[in-house]
Amino acid sequence: MSEYQVSNELITVEIEGKAYKIRKEISWGERNRILSRCVTVKPGGAVDVAWEKLILELATLCIVEAPFEITKENLENLKEHLGAELEKYLPVTSFRGPEFPR
Repeated sequence: MSEYQVSNELITVEIEGKAYKIRKEISWGERNRILSRCVTVKPGGAVDVAWEKLILELATLCIVEAPFEITKENLENLKEHLGAELEKYLPVTSFRGPEFPR
């Protein structure tokens, strides 16, 4: 079964001299739970994605080690350049495609 499951592999990223450990991938179930909290289907079938919430949920799940306590509040209050740099390493490709326009 392990060949069909996501690995627990982490990448270590250094930003401004500080180390961060980030999960490389998420499971199908984790992806679906995030989507259920961040996507709304409007009447007529249009999809509305709360990208800010989705990225925050993903960061909270995937950033497993940082030089600060990993909470939604702390992540929301990061300096813009630091948040943008960390976002580059999140597995956001799970949420790309024509059904999830950004």
